[in-house]
Amino acid sequence: MEALAFMRMFKPMDDREQTLIHSTLRDALNDPGAPVRAAALRVLASAGDPVAVDLLGRHLNDDGARVLDLASTVHLLANAVDTESLAQIRSLLQHEDNAARLAAISHLGSDPVSWVPLRAILKDPEESYEIRSAAAGSLLYHDKEFAETALSLVEDEATPNRLKSRLRRALKKHSSELNPTGLSREQLDDIRAELKD
Repeated sequence: MEALAFMRMFKPMDDREQTLIHSTLRDALNDPGAPVRAAALRVLASAGDPVAVDLLGRHLNDDGARVLDLASTVHLLANAVDTESLAQIRSLLQHEDNAARLAAISHLGSDPVSWVPLRAILKDPEESYEIRSAAAGSLLYHDKEFAETALSLVEDEATPNRLKSRLRRALKKHSSELNPTGLSREQLDDIRAELKD
């Protein structure tokens, strides 16, 4: 399967050859061997094939049909970047598989609909450091309320020191780079002053 993908990328082909390779890859999605189906799914999904993207979406909730691990499924589905795919990925924010959750969190920072649940994850003291830290990283450059959320956590005595340290570094980076969040100069100055304390 990967050899077909490699040929497709690097060997000049006419439309007939492209169609033949695409058809072969699509047929491989029904192969009895899971490794063959997985390889075909990776190649087709990476190319944005709608059948493969649809199949990935169905695999999110069907462990028996899935040929890739859940985190890989999320990463491939995230490349589709359509509203339905984002909704499917968003459904994994509370999944029991931490790798799948981390993959979902990493791809949802630019999705405004996901900001509220990502902020809730960041604030949740029951979440692990790894999950909360990933939420902070995902929100850092996209969510206009990130700085306010992070500052409140840094000031909260109940926030673990390790997370406070991570948030301070994120805020420092956030305030020293270009301001993609639209914070006012006064807000950025307040953040800088808070970091110096």
